[in-house]
Amino acid sequence: MSDLMLIGVLRMPMDDPDPLDVFQYVSRGRQAADRIEADAAEIAALRAEVAGLREDAQRYRWLRNKQAYIGIHPHYKDLPIEQRSGWTIRLVPDVKNSFDAAIDAARKGTT
Repeated sequence: MSDLMLIGVLRMPMDDPDPLDVFQYVSRGRQAADRIEADAAEIAALRAEVAGLREDAQRYRWLRNKQAYIGIHPHYKDLPIEQRSGWTIRLVPDVKNSFDAAIDAARKGTT
């Protein structure tokens, strides 16, 4: 049932309800309760996802704002990431824009 119909049934005036009206009202009330529980679970999951994404964004901004350069020794470039041991982090002045560009290029596979 659409949200509009569900709200219409729940807000329907019941001046002199017959048993069918009451049955329909109770059924839709239960349906609304199920939707509320499902929506609450989805909201909780989305909030957890947002919290994780916020942490990722804060880590990224910390690196970028520290003007860090993250590189890998050319010898290790073609190895799977779990086998690489040549990671370096150096502070380099004024690399905020190039840092973003390097990340974007790496994500696109153009580096």
